[in-house]
Amino acid sequence: MLSLHGNQLQQIPQYGWERLHSLKEVTLQGNCLTQIPESFAQLGAITELSLADNQITALPDNLSGWSNLQKFHCYSNKLTQLPLGPSGLPALLPAVPSTSSINGNSNCSHSSGTHSRGTYSSSSTATTSGEWQYATSNGDSSYSTAFNKNIRSVDLDESNDSSGRGKLVSLWLEGNPLTEACVAELMSKMGPAGTTRIGLDERQLIGVAAKQYEQLKVAGNKSLRRGVIKGEGPGYFKLQLGPTPQSSNEGSGCLGDHVLVVAFGSAPGLPNWGGVMRQVYAAAEAPDHTNFDVLYMVDSHRSWYCGGDPALMQERYGSRLQQYTQQYKHVLMIGDSMGATGALLFSPLATSVLSFCPQVDLTTASIRPGQPLEWQAALQDTLHQAVAASSAKIKVFTGTWQHDIDQANALQDYKHVDIKVYGVDSHRLALALARQRKLAPIIREAVLAEMGISSGNVRLVNLL
Repeated sequence: MLSLHGNQLQQIPQYGWERLHSLKEVTLQGNCLTQIPESFAQLGAITELSLADNQITALPDNLSGWSNLQKFHCYSNKLTQLPLGPSGLPALLPAVPSTSSINGNSNCSHSSGTHSRGTYSSSSTATTSGEWQYATSNGDSSYSTAFNKNIRSVDLDESNDSSGRGKLVSLWLEGNPLTEACVAELMSKMGPAGTTRIGLDERQLIGVAAKQYEQLKVAGNKSLRRGVIKGEGPGYFKLQLGPTPQSSNEGSGCLGDHVLVVAFGSAPGLPNWGGVMRQVYAAAEAPDHTNFDVLYMVDSHRSWYCGGDPALMQERYGSRLQQYTQQYKHVLMIGDSMGATGALLFSPLATSVLSFCPQVDLTTASIRPGQPLEWQAALQDTLHQAVAASSAKIKVFTGTWQHDIDQANALQDYKHVDIKVYGVDSHRLALALARQRKLAPIIREAVLAEMGISSGNVRLVNLL
């Protein structure tokens, strides 16, 4: 694994990448790269790659060397064209599953009796992709049978493709100024296969591409994910609209108004929570249970959302975040580790917050950015001011690791902050909850509470 994200790199070595036969994960997001050398496309073992949030203007024409690539984050760059020849992106596509192995409504590959895992998305794990992996437990009684029956994986199985063809599971391209012709060609060559999730934004889906997108939707192809991006600037802001027709609050706060869930990314600088939110959508027991949209927000530069510089925090993140939150009467913010700190920093814009193992006092935190002590102390002051000014219901979740307990206890004097301790001696509390299949029910109950719906199936007190 090679992690170089958030280092202001302007270039990477031109030669020698083909010699790194065992390198599987590379994170280069949040730098200042403008080009990718041809030899970089010869990383034959690579499975996860992030080039997001750079200034890259072109990708190598020949990408066939990435035959094992499963997850490719290339959003927020300067790409106007894509390599769509036979040896370009189309060469990375997996074989199309047979109709007997894929459910047309969920884009999931299933083999009866052979799958023992699903995936939740988060950055609190050893993989850079941000996916939490949980072990299936048929005897798990920590949440209701109804929830267990409805929950399902919406991710392709990434481990059983032995065909020797491409293995690309996800390709994220939002925030690139792709031409209309390029997007149309991308969709015609990669969209119909339905084997790879492709992320595009509404500004890219215009003209012919927009018509193609609608045709694929009508055909039941859900591999293309359309998001909404507002404003410009560093980081990643993508609004994923829910399945219900209306995407923002237009009513008077009555039951059923849309909720905005803001999911803050953690230190690896990649979008978090996608798998969890899909699980929450899948567990809906009534149409109005899906009346929520999700804004994925990422600080690719690992600056803790610029919390040590309040003016810069507002300029880069706060003002842009407000463009989204001001459209909703109900805003739930969630985050883990650095993302949990972000959720607290912007809590005045929320009506409720779920913060998993936040860093509050960076001067004593074991996980912190490489900033001066004065900057770290300023972040703590900014966070306390935000929490004090917030009218949101704030829940802070921590395990029994003393470091995390100390960080959570820094907020214990606030009456609107509820601290919950789980018997997990690790900073990766969210990962542990996901493995126990408790994380999605926690998020689901919070979403329903924002809608004014009481969850009769999953109660947080039963998960402690």
